[in-house]
Amino acid sequence: MNIVNNMHEYMTREIRKTMVLASGALMLLLLGASSGTKDSFFTALEQDLARYNSDFHTEKAYLFTDRYVYRPGESMWFQGFVSSKPAGGEVPYSQDFFIKLMDANGEEIAFRRYPVTENMVSGKLRSPATAVPGKYHIIAYTGWMKNQPPRDAFRNEILISRYYDNRLDVLIIFDRLSYLPGDSMTVNLSMKDSKGKVLNDTPFDYSVESFDKVLFRATSTTDSKGSAIVTMQLPESGDALFFHADVKKRKVIASQYRYIPVFTDPPDIRFYPEGGSLVKGLPATVAYRTTDGHGMPVYIQGNLVDKTGTVLAETGTNQRGLGSVAYIPSGDSLYLQITHPVKLDGLYPLPAATEQGFALHLESMDEDSARLSLRSSCDGCLNQTYWVALMNGEIIWQKEVAFSGAALVAIPLRHLKA
Repeated sequence: MNIVNNMHEYMTREIRKTMVLASGALMLLLLGASSGTKDSFFTALEQDLARYNSDFHTEKAYLFTDRYVYRPGESMWFQGFVSSKPAGGEVPYSQDFFIKLMDANGEEIAFRRYPVTENMVSGKLRSPATAVPGKYHIIAYTGWMKNQPPRDAFRNEILISRYYDNRLDVLIIFDRLSYLPGDSMTVNLSMKDSKGKVLNDTPFDYSVESFDKVLFRATSTTDSKGSAIVTMQLPESGDALFFHADVKKRKVIASQYRYIPVFTDPPDIRFYPEGGSLVKGLPATVAYRTTDGHGMPVYIQGNLVDKTGTVLAETGTNQRGLGSVAYIPSGDSLYLQITHPVKLDGLYPLPAATEQGFALHLESMDEDSARLSLRSSCDGCLNQTYWVALMNGEIIWQKEVAFSGAALVAIPLRHLKA
């Protein structure tokens, strides 16, 4: 890192004395350089720090388990989240999410790696059948967090005991795909035991929480069908919010979290043209992903508009923040305008189209084959194409196809090796 090298070289050359204050919490550096040199150094340092914080954001990992008590050898179901700071809606650098189970002596007894998808990860971690009953810690971190201090890793305490029965299942369904701060939110819950029997007339606690505090808490009871409906007003908060349900039936405990999609700041939108590029005059499909200020998927509805504000198409995402729009690119700039859950003044420009080139498009796909088309904006600029399909770094299919302005190719799928 240039900033690290620059700071090290300058400190080595210029520092004359170091004073540590408040038990190491504050370090005062007395520099023996001319004022002009100091001014230029601090200016360059501020610029480097700003660039560093922009290009190399920090990540935080959060992990919620289905409960706090497990038996030896039992699976711990979990849901994890990755938040990126200060890059706002940036997609995290990390592709991997690491979980460790540590005993009271700090010894690692289980370790797993899981893929990060849309800032989230879910799965299960099995505790060893030979685990000694007692207190344990779950440690969670991302691949990028290896560059950060160890204290940034997520840590939570659980208990392993031989005297608890199997897990309970809690299903949480929101009444809407997205909310605004202060909106009323209705949540439908259903609860069953591990054998599928409904938990009727069972009291439970529920709350709205951020990563570090509880903002709302209440108690309710399921009906004769093991269901419950609770309504609350969302707090006016810019933090990431979660709905948390806690239920206990005899010695069985369940704790379930679900991220609340609250629309606050303008989302971050990333566009992904099909085939990698757009060409003027050739039909195109552009996929896009919307995330909120915490890097979590956000649901939106909107329009494809030109520079005059004329609506060319309607579009929107699903609850995973994924959407697409089909159109024919021209020489004019086109934009995505968000109209729901709230209309925004700002516009999101779509990628610009090139004057000439090729456009690849997935026409259809089923269990047998994927049919793709290739079109060109120039006649006679290409007369032969070579199609190659790769899987796990190996060529699994190839074909030579004559080309005269357009081609349609079917790639076989049924007999491809997994």
